[in-house]
Amino acid sequence: MTVNKRENLLRSKFLFTVMVALAYLLGKGLPLYMVDVEAYMNPTLSAEDLLVQTISGDIYQCSVLALGISPYMIASIMVQMLLAFRSPEAKKRTSPSKVKKLTLGVMLIISVTMAFVQVQELQFRVTGQELLCAKAVAALEMIAGAVLILHMISRIQKYGV
Repeated sequence: MTVNKRENLLRSKFLFTVMVALAYLLGKGLPLYMVDVEAYMNPTLSAEDLLVQTISGDIYQCSVLALGISPYMIASIMVQMLLAFRSPEAKKRTSPSKVKKLTLGVMLIISVTMAFVQVQELQFRVTGQELLCAKAVAALEMIAGAVLILHMISRIQKYGV
């Protein structure tokens, strides 16, 4: 491979990485459906708020990408623990694609649970029957955000720096 081709490949990988990073930053700033963003404009921050901001970048956990990568990390750990208790013969028969599918299934279950718990703590601009619908839509947005982050990670591993 010539030097020029390597430079072009590196340049395209770098640009792809920058685009994914920008998409992530935009998603972190995109509020959930019907969430009262004004209620979260309080300038006082507790130590817990600062820790959450440092770890995830979303102080109030009210953006589309609020769940982050944690559902996948938890699912990965759970699946690996389950596989650790299997016999050596059963471990040999378990294919990597089967482990990946199991991890994704567990991740979706964890994402649904985390989203519905987290949505209960948010403040919305609507009340009554509309509040239930707004919470359901916000939870679905959070679940989709977790899946989107996982997709971006897999793409960046394949096409990024």
